[in-house]
Amino acid sequence: MNADLLRGWLDLTDAAWPPDDHTLLGIKPGEGDVACIETQVQKRLAKLRCYQISHPDEATEGMNRLAQAFVHLMEANPKTEAAPPPPTNSDTVVQQKTQLDWQAAPPPVRRSGPTPIVSASNGKKPIPKSLPAPNAVANSQMIHHLAHQSAAARSGLGTLEAVIRRVDETRRVLSAWNSAARWLGEPKRKLNKPTDDADLARRLDAIADALKALPPFIGEPGAPGYRVAATARSPLNSLLVRGMDPAHREILALDWNNGRNVLLSHRQFLLQKFRALRQRGPTALVMHALRAFVNDHSWAVTISLLSLAALAVYALVRS
Repeated sequence: MNADLLRGWLDLTDAAWPPDDHTLLGIKPGEGDVACIETQVQKRLAKLRCYQISHPDEATEGMNRLAQAFVHLMEANPKTEAAPPPPTNSDTVVQQKTQLDWQAAPPPVRRSGPTPIVSASNGKKPIPKSLPAPNAVANSQMIHHLAHQSAAARSGLGTLEAVIRRVDETRRVLSAWNSAARWLGEPKRKLNKPTDDADLARRLDAIADALKALPPFIGEPGAPGYRVAATARSPLNSLLVRGMDPAHREILALDWNNGRNVLLSHRQFLLQKFRALRQRGPTALVMHALRAFVNDHSWAVTISLLSLAALAVYALVRS
């Protein structure tokens, strides 16, 4: 690998190789503007793609370095576009607080603030001191709660047509989820070719697009699938995966598997719901739809009833 070529392509002739992250991207130390960082990464990647055929080793080395720099700066900067507010330290958030047994299976990864780091003597970027346990597999009780009992999973299912629509939406998400198995479910698989990045980006974009139609019982902070969803929603999603070290790839693979189990369980719940509604008569279906509407819009119903009561009292006083 000829480092002089890389320095020339990236206009780093006066810098040693490998340079620090800010020098590599051509940004000022301490730069926290996510849009600026992403723009610089895209510009540098565009320069290297011109040499992927003629100088594959150098181009691959440069792209990997850019990916690692991007991941490091994103982890150091909590103000990313998709970053949700951190949950409290007193409990794990899954829509509402639950009393699930997290001792048997630790909760999924969530953003909880700055991660302790260790110093690096080899000139490379410091890495997190501790990572979530790679064997933190979501337990069946938590999966069942998210897919069958959570408010998000049960919302919007007041009619048979709504259940059928949710089945189609879940099938679409599950299809996109499964299509990324070779990259997200196999942490040891590397992205070596330009077509690998394009293929992964296409599959991650499909996941992000399909999740838009699904209620947030999956892919939210504290829930299985959050790492996959956050990665898929990033404009540089394939670059994030390329820059992950083996430990992060293991965690991403486990999160992908946990999210898939929630989707499969929710599909089973929908099929049970569909069969139950098919057996009900017209009157029972209307009552079910009314109950579902009240549950889904409890605040609106309460305010409406209070308003009607106030109008009734006002009318009685006037009369």
